[in-house]
Amino acid sequence: MNYSMEQFYRALNESVYTDENFKMWAGYRENITNFSVNGMWKNGSCFILGAGNIFDIDLNKVSEHSDEIVLGDIDIASVYQGLKLYENASLKTAVEMIDIASMDKNRIIAQIQEYCKNDEIKKLLNHLQSYKFSTDYETINYDNIFVSAIYTQLFIPQLLTVLNQQELLSSEIKQLIIDSALAFSAKLISHTNDLIIKLAADDATVCAWSDVLEYENQDPALNDIKNHINDKKWMDSMYEIYIRDYGHGLGSYGLSDLIERLSKVEEKWLIWPFNENRTLVVKIISGAVTN
Repeated sequence: MNYSMEQFYRALNESVYTDENFKMWAGYRENITNFSVNGMWKNGSCFILGAGNIFDIDLNKVSEHSDEIVLGDIDIASVYQGLKLYENASLKTAVEMIDIASMDKNRIIAQIQEYCKNDEIKKLLNHLQSYKFSTDYETINYDNIFVSAIYTQLFIPQLLTVLNQQELLSSEIKQLIIDSALAFSAKLISHTNDLIIKLAADDATVCAWSDVLEYENQDPALNDIKNHINDKKWMDSMYEIYIRDYGHGLGSYGLSDLIERLSKVEEKWLIWPFNENRTLVVKIISGAVTN
């Protein structure tokens, strides 16, 4: 079966679209919303990239400070489903499909599947290395850009799903593909941040958040983090040590790259109770665009 990025995101969004998760994420959603709204231009336009099922930000509260909202995602069916939760915001909200880096248009996941099936690994690696990053989306400028937790979901999870289905590929070959895919992802994240800046008007506010650490709920280290989540100095120090030992993950790389393009940056750490088994540590940032 050939998969698309849209199908992957649809399955992901459907997997978390439950009343239980919406309730479980209430505190997290409130924290994201308060931080985002606090820094935004009031009564301006707002674009939310990677809106998904809109579980992580309260669209009604965003609409109170916006005269126009555009929700951008490749999986617009889930966006429309999520929009039903926010009747107050629906009248001033539009939904638009956006295929970042034209990955669905160029059938990148389907091509990777074909290369793996035909044992054309060299062609696969060359394809990733030579891919032309271009998003076919007519950008206009917005006063506020919100970026949901997309960095860790842009490509690697889809690739890993494909590789897990390839039983004939050796672990060495799979690791070779993953290494190439990580380099691809770095370019993809940079392209995504280019797009974010293109969407932003002069002096626009950009607010982005991403999961950067993941813990099993029974992990003792998680309790330590929960106890210090509001101590930015402690959290920054802890994470600097983590990066020193393990390097940047996709989420922290995306945020770091975006921060370099902004001024007047503010940051905060948050806890995301993702499900009954896993908790994610999230970093949220906000800054101004100085084109």
